Amino acid sequence: DWNVASGDAANNISGAEVLQNCKVGVANYKNAVVLCHDVKEYTVNVMDEFITWALSKGYTFAALTPESDGAHHQVNN
Repeated sequence: DWNVASGDAANNISGAEVLQNCKVGVANYKNAVVLCHDVKEYTVNVMDEFITWALSKGYTFAALTPESDGAHHQVNN
């Protein structure tokens, strides 16, 4: 599951908006799991910038495992 949405599922979003959504979203969680789609060119194009930014702010990256803390998005039904 995820707890931060990059917003890249929308077709009317820019790479700059995806980047901003990721930056703002990770600030809200101790353990953030960001949903991104690798088939979206605008997302792929901003990932280097996001990763560089996140590392400079002290964030780390790790693979999810069955032992990872749970991350759950809110369902808006």
